[in-house]
Amino acid sequence: MKESEELEFKTSFSEETAIIESLVAFANRRGGTVMVGMNDDGEPVKIDIGKKTIEKLTTKIKEVCDPVLYPSVVVKTHGLFEICEISVKESEYKPVFVSNKAFIRVGKINVKLKSDELRSMILKYAQPDFDKRPCSEKLSELVVSPRVLEVLAIKNPGFNPVEFIRKNKLEHRGMLTNAAYLCFTEKNTEYYNACVKAGRFKGTDMVTIIDMTLFDDGLLAVTEQAMAFIRRNIRMGVEFDGGIQRIEKWEYPLEALREVIANAIIHRDYTDKSQIQIRIFDDRLEVWSPGILPRELTPEEIIRENRSVPRNTTLAGIFYNTRQIESWGSGFPRIFSESEKHGEVNVSMRYVDNFFLLFPLLKKRQKNRM
Repeated sequence: MKESEELEFKTSFSEETAIIESLVAFANRRGGTVMVGMNDDGEPVKIDIGKKTIEKLTTKIKEVCDPVLYPSVVVKTHGLFEICEISVKESEYKPVFVSNKAFIRVGKINVKLKSDELRSMILKYAQPDFDKRPCSEKLSELVVSPRVLEVLAIKNPGFNPVEFIRKNKLEHRGMLTNAAYLCFTEKNTEYYNACVKAGRFKGTDMVTIIDMTLFDDGLLAVTEQAMAFIRRNIRMGVEFDGGIQRIEKWEYPLEALREVIANAIIHRDYTDKSQIQIRIFDDRLEVWSPGILPRELTPEEIIRENRSVPRNTTLAGIFYNTRQIESWGSGFPRIFSESEKHGEVNVSMRYVDNFFLLFPLLKKRQKNRM
């Protein structure tokens, strides 16, 4: 047995970087296998193969490879020793990068792709948007979140998620698209950055945390879960209409906030490793959405022209077809309309680093608060 265009030997897991580079090179060619526990002559050597060692390597592969690789890992007995076979198929979406570098297998070596080779491969194997890509979860193994089903049942009696996924072509050869997985899964374990983080802080900075939650449910349930967190952490006011009629009024316009959160979930950049963050302070509430606006849009155009250029059209389609949003492009007009009707907040938008930040600020005028 010798090294070839589809086979590589490594003596131990300490060669982690070289192992991953070989897997990327195989994925950019015709697939292949790295055998850990073999020397250059194809002879087995003694190594320790523990569950944590394999988990550490597969986690690292997911973290540094783009698009993500999902290798097959098999431990076998070879003579007196154990070896570990790590295999990948040829990628449908080339080039595959590792730490912003791409390699291809040529004979027995990994060759770094040159810029012209990258451009050629990108044109030939242009990959779809993140929400259209298949993930590692099979439709047959999907565990649908009961919280998602509760939310959907309100406007979609008798909703069947499997039928919906098939009808809307949200699976590819039995594998769920990222959009389908993120929307329906009971617990998001694939994309930690797609979880939503919410925090209530004392005062006007982030020094003292009063309440903190991470929402890792299906995205179709997260908007309402986040709204429950907000209601728990803001105040209810009381107004009188000039007579004896008592009117309860929240510190912030809830419908506007619901639109802000849904908008962030649908339009954020899921290739960014950051999470959506909801930050509640004594004087303001902020929603941080990873990624900048599409190049066709500016904050001024959103306000002035009500334009919408969906970044994640498949994800937006799921929200629209399950009646969780009314129409594309209606979110920001509703945010500003509800805020104006509320009368005690103003809304502003700006960029901070690679985040799109939208936050209503409490006006100085205050009503009687409970």
